[in-house]
Amino acid sequence: MKGLNISKGAGKLVRRKVDVRTACIALEVDADASEKMHQTRRLYGQACDLLVPIVVSDTDRKDRLWQRYNLHKAAYPMVRTQMPDLGSQLACNVMRSVSSMYQSWISNHPKFSTDKKMVLPSISFRNPVVHLDKNTIRFFNNYTEASVYTVNGRVTVRLRPGKFQQSLLAGFMAEELAGTSKENRIFKLGECNLVWKCGIKGAPSRWELHIAIEKKLKEVSLDNLSLNQVMGVDVGENNAAALSTGRIFKAGKMKDDRDKYLSSRARFQRNGSRSARQALRKASGREKRHVEQINDEISKSIIEDAAERNIRLIVLEDLTDIRQANQGRAEGSRTPAPLALQGASAKK
Repeated sequence: MKGLNISKGAGKLVRRKVDVRTACIALEVDADASEKMHQTRRLYGQACDLLVPIVVSDTDRKDRLWQRYNLHKAAYPMVRTQMPDLGSQLACNVMRSVSSMYQSWISNHPKFSTDKKMVLPSISFRNPVVHLDKNTIRFFNNYTEASVYTVNGRVTVRLRPGKFQQSLLAGFMAEELAGTSKENRIFKLGECNLVWKCGIKGAPSRWELHIAIEKKLKEVSLDNLSLNQVMGVDVGENNAAALSTGRIFKAGKMKDDRDKYLSSRARFQRNGSRSARQALRKASGREKRHVEQINDEISKSIIEDAAERNIRLIVLEDLTDIRQANQGRAEGSRTPAPLALQGASAKK
């Protein structure tokens, strides 16, 4: 849950109604089918690159071409004319892919909505991911095989999920075998992405199918909620997380590691050679995975602690635009301070 916004809807409690997990399943594909899928992937990427200048050209934001419907209305005839081999449905999916990419960029740059001078970047689709929907992929044989649309006709691929992927699919498969009606199902397969994974460090390259698995979450009742059933979590720079119960997760090692990565990035950037740029990309991915792992471990520990204490509600502060807020306070502006956690005071 996320609430206690310091602006609109302060103190409002919101929750997720659907949990979405992605199962990355390896595919068994013969040489002919693989070549057809590669041709489809190349054309798909070219179509995406074709749309980028159109989205970027909307500098006055009147048409809002980063939105899927507006982009489809403005560019679909052009894509169908210039790339007729792609097909109508994949042309629609191209609009979705480009729109999703730019909407993700906008969500990661909140100043874009207020700063009218900011412009959208030109995103390159060098490694395109082909988005598939119910019209471009069909499953059969108890979801062990699939028929995938390509620009040279449909091809049949075999799904080879591992144990982890099978565990993600277990709930859906159980309902499928039991013949549960759609309105009573908890699990549902969403749309898919066809991904070509290049082998790294000697690992073989392969095709993968990334399937979104949606799970309906139970309605949570907060009736008769008492104060001792609420836990406040405060996140910070020196302490990764401070709980209202008194438990503190230090961020010392994370800060030290971040400083090491920062010095490495500065050294690679000063060098400027091709090998330095490659090392910079690797270091960036390594740092991101390291931070994600630490955050996952802390989140899991917080949930376990809450379960032991019979906590029914975990309250987090809203950190939207926190960088801009801190900068404004540093410059002496009257930006309001973050709202205190409801139910308890989290110690730094």
